[in-house]
Parts: sequence; structure tokens; C-alpha cells
Amino acid sequence: MVCKAQVLIFVILIIAYLTYAQNQRGGNASHDCLENASEIEIISGNFEEKFSPKTAPGKAFDARQADFLIHQVKWGMITVEGSNGDTAMCWIGGYVYTRKPWNASWDDHKDLNGPTRNSAAINCASNKMTVNGLHYFNVEDGVRVSDASNWIVEHNWGEYIRDDCVENDHLRSGRIYDSLFDGCYTGISTRPVKGDTQWDGSGELVELDHVLLRLQAMPYPYKWKRKSGVIDAGGKPFRGSGIPYGHGYFFKLTDSDRNPHFSIKNSIFLATHFTEASKFDFPPESIVDACENNIIIWLGQGPYPGKLPTQKFPNGFDIVTGDEGRDLWQKKVSEWHARNPGVGANRKPKSPGSLEFPKEF
Repeated sequence: MVCKAQVLIFVILIIAYLTYAQNQRGGNASHDCLENASEIEIISGNFEEKFSPKTAPGKAFDARQADFLIHQVKWGMITVEGSNGDTAMCWIGGYVYTRKPWNASWDDHKDLNGPTRNSAAINCASNKMTVNGLHYFNVEDGVRVSDASNWIVEHNWGEYIRDDCVENDHLRSGRIYDSLFDGCYTGISTRPVKGDTQWDGSGELVELDHVLLRLQAMPYPYKWKRKSGVIDAGGKPFRGSGIPYGHGYFFKLTDSDRNPHFSIKNSIFLATHFTEASKFDFPPESIVDACENNIIIWLGQGPYPGKLPTQKFPNGFDIVTGDEGRDLWQKKVSEWHARNPGVGANRKPKSPGSLEFPKEF
């Protein structure tokens, strides 16, 4: 007869094994695409040249043991692009970063005439592509989706992103889920280059669900000598002394009626300094299909300056300020890291959710 103590020990061992297995797979980050992949390519080691793997329908790329240093690479450090039939691929894990100093300018990262022009952590150019568990730090753009429909960005951790955390300037449908963007110059971009009319997002939908997104004022912002809304290290209007700081928009939208629609749920957005009111605007009600259970943490002076789709969705947002807002952000960021222990496992912050301005490293 098996005694109760033996059963208890057995149960404990099973729980311990399942916990270990889950941590090995990146915590709660879903890796269904690995389990369902047509084939899996293991990627490990350190890379300093553009990584463009061989693609195939349903293929998975397991890069949890790989680091990618952007040094002399344009457009995208990792580029996954296949034929029209190479759909439903997924990228799992990895760390992408630069060694550019904390006070490099927006122009330095954009690098229009240099070796890192328009770079990004990863460029997805394949339909139904999933980017799961990728960590990127101090890069120009985080995830860029290039004419790729029905893309998924999930369980990503972006830090100190010097332009767009997610660039979707080809205006395609996609989903951002359970991702932490802890410092973005611009949050979500759906704006093609000026004069580019080939992309039409009028029938597309971008979904945000369980997203944590913080706008961060960064050194020498875009056209800072001519633009308004630039601040100094004390958060006051920049008067020409010291380093100028600024950021872009929570949502950088096209000015035409070609913009995709949005669904925004269960997400938290944080901003700490007033720069320019329009940069805090959310998509207008005409292109918001769903908006519920969201929180804006506003740590600047006065009332929240941005426009919200509250006439159509009167209960879509709660606004939290002051110490309550700081504590809430730290709590939610800590929970995200605990929920996703395998994402940037060896680079977890000592104080998750701490707000440092200016940020130096």
C-alpha cells in the first residue's frame, strides 16, 4: 500500500519537474509554435553580422541561447523573410543590443547615411510570423513587420528603444500580447514614409492585449533644434543648456484614412513628463473597435494631456497618478518578469519597474 507521505513526495516531485520544464521554456511564455513546428533550427552563440536564416513553412527558430550585437548592420539585425508560402514561422528568444552610449542622439541611431541605417532588432517579412520572448536593448526599432500580415509579438521585453518599439508602417494586421516595453521613444507606429501611398491598412486590425508600455524621454530627440516639447534633465522646457530630451507618440499614426483599426485591452501605458500634448493621444474613436480595462499612469504635472476615445468607450481607461502610479508600474513590471522568467533570464533588473531619468548606463 502506498502511504500518504509517498503520494505527497510524488506530487511535490511532479510539481518541481513541471516548474523546471516551464522555466527552461521561458516561463509562461507560450511556445506552442515550437511544439507544432514543421522543423526547428537551434541558434546559439554570439553574432555581429546580419542573421537571415533559411526559411520554410511552419519553421521555428530557437534562439534562446543567442546574442546579436548590431554593429555594421542595416534594416534589421535578424531578418526572417521567405517566399509567399513560407508562412506561420516563429522566432523564440534571443538578445539584440548595441553598444551605442546612453546619450547617443536619435540621428545616431537612425544613421541614415551610415552602416546601421534604419536598423531594428528583428525584421519580420513573412505572413503569420510570431516573435516570442525576444529581449532587445538600446536599439533603433524593436520589432519591425515589413508587409507581413497577421503577425504576432508576444512575451517580448524591450528596453531603451530609441525609435519605435513596434514598427508596423506597412499597416498590416497583428497582435501584441503580454509584452513589456520598458522605455520607448515611440510606442506603436503605423505611419508609412511621407508620400508612400502603396500601403492601405483600412481593413486591418492591430490588437494590444496585456501590454505594458512606457514612453521615455531620451537624449537629442528627432529634430530637437526645431521641434517643440523638448525638455531638460529636470523635466522643464529646454533652454539651450545641457542635454535636450524628448520622445515621440504612444501611437504614431498615418494622417490618412488608410490607418488600421485598433483593439486595446488589459494594458497599461505610462508617461512621466509633459513634452507635447498630441504625443499622448490615443487613436481616435473612428478607428478604435474595442477599448476596455486599460490604465494610464500619468506622472507629469496637471491632468493627463492626451486625447482618449472616451466618448465611445467611457470606461476604457482609468488614470492613476503620483506614488500610486509609480507603485502600480513597479508591481506590474515585477509581475511580468515573474511571469516570463526565461525572457532575458540573465539580465533581469535588480529593481523591476524603477523609473530613472535621465537613464544612464
